[in-house]
Amino acid sequence: MRKIIITLLLSSTMSVNAELFTYEIYFSGNSPTPTSGSFTYDTTFNVFTSFNVTLFGTNINMLPSANSPVTQWTPGAQHACPLFSPADLYKTLLQGGQCNGFDLIGRWTIYPPNPPGNSFTTGLALTYLTANNEGVVIRGEYHGDSPITNLPTGTFTVFRPPSEFCWQCLPNRGGWRATFRGD
Repeated sequence: MRKIIITLLLSSTMSVNAELFTYEIYFSGNSPTPTSGSFTYDTTFNVFTSFNVTLFGTNINMLPSANSPVTQWTPGAQHACPLFSPADLYKTLLQGGQCNGFDLIGRWTIYPPNPPGNSFTTGLALTYLTANNEGVVIRGEYHGDSPITNLPTGTFTVFRPPSEFCWQCLPNRGGWRATFRGD
């Protein structure tokens, strides 16, 4: 009985110590543009705990794809990009990166239904690809009432908003200043 209680206490303590960081995603490009996006990453366990993008007022859950990103490369390429883990994707989202010496460029794309004929299910991809279309892709699906006739594309940026405002003032050369926690 004691062994079970101790195990539960340890599990409870481990989840409390998780380091979660939330970021916002801003989109620009052709219309229709995703209106918002965000993700939360757990740096203790190196997994995304949420990854959502809003398109046409509908939430697209990209969490499964973010935790299993797909590496894409050009067929016949001498060197493919290395496989991406969730930790690699997180680092790339924050800092950018390279594949085979080429910069990865953050883009979003609405792509046609797959399989063809499924006109009301459209995909959304967030990619970090080189000019040679090599890099990492995460995807989600939109199930709408009408098909999308144009397939827009654009760029995205990731921004970490201030996590908590700290009202504790710190002395600063005779004056006071406020600080942000976690920044």
